[in-house]
Amino acid sequence: MPAQKTINPSARVRAYPVLERHRLVWVWPGDPARADPAAMPDFHWNDDAKWKGEGGTFYSLKCDRRLVVDNLMDLTHETYVHSDSIGHDAILDTPFEVTHTDRTATMTRWMIDIEPPPFWARQLGKPGRVDRWQIVTFEAPVVVAGDVGVAPTGTGAREGDRSQGVNGAFLAAIAPETETSCHYFWNFVRTFRTDAAELTRAPCQGKVEMSPSPAK
Repeated sequence: MPAQKTINPSARVRAYPVLERHRLVWVWPGDPARADPAAMPDFHWNDDAKWKGEGGTFYSLKCDRRLVVDNLMDLTHETYVHSDSIGHDAILDTPFEVTHTDRTATMTRWMIDIEPPPFWARQLGKPGRVDRWQIVTFEAPVVVAGDVGVAPTGTGAREGDRSQGVNGAFLAAIAPETETSCHYFWNFVRTFRTDAAELTRAPCQGKVEMSPSPAK
C-alpha cells in the first residue's frame, strides 16, 4: 500500500535471514541472532568456473530426511539401483574408512585396479583398468557432498594427482518438510566434457549413450 500514510500494525509477515551463495538461496528459520554466514556449507563446486552441471529438486519425498542421508552416504546401493551405469561389485567388496569432526562424517572408499563401470568408462575415454574413489561427507544436519571419479590405475590419483582421470561431485541439501517428508535439492557437477549438454541434462544415467572422448 505505497500510497497509504499509515500502515495497519497487523499487516506484516515474519522475516528470516537469507543468504544467496553458490547458486542457492539459504534460509535460516531459527533465532536470527544465531544466523552465522561463516557456518554455511561449502558448495563452491556449484559456481566454480572449472565445474559444469545442473541438478534439480525432488519435492515432498515421503520419507524422513535421514533416509535420504543414509542413501547418499551408503553407496553400495549403486551396485543394484544403477547397475548399468555406475554400479560395480567392487563397491560391495572394498572396505571403507570413516572419519569424524564435531559436525561432519566422511566415508572414503578407494577401489584399486578394477574394471570401470559403464558410465565412468565412457567418460574416461580410454581402455584399461582404473582406480576409483568415493569420498562422501555428511555435514549435520542435512548436507551431503560427494567427491567421485576414476583414473587409470597407477597414475597417482590416490596420492593426489587426478590429472589423468575424470572427476565429479554430487551435492545434496535435504530440507525437512514434516516428520515423514522432505525436499531433496541436488546437483551433479564435473570437470570433464564440460561442453556436453546431454551429460548436463542427464548425469550418470545409463540410458544416455555418448561416444567416448578424451577427458578435458
